[in-house]
Amino acid sequence: MNALEVENLSVVIDGSTVLDRLSFCVAPGECLAVVGPNGTGKTTLLRALSGLQRTEPGCVIRLAGRDIMGLPVRSRARMGLVH
Repeated sequence: MNALEVENLSVVIDGSTVLDRLSFCVAPGECLAVVGPNGTGKTTLLRALSGLQRTEPGCVIRLAGRDIMGLPVRSRARMGLVH
């Protein structure tokens, strides 16, 4: 089981697609760095994963095998964002 699985993550803000069908997995114990120039969606990705950013329908986010898409932000206790 993966620690984090993301399937078809899309985010549209003010009519512009910021993330378009992004999919990836992070294995237990694996480290993932999210890097890139300003304005490429790094913060939007982290906000979407933590439930602070609205995603388009069809996205699946699993944390330790559990689908967390329907959970309220306060219930995503194993994931956090410090900005």
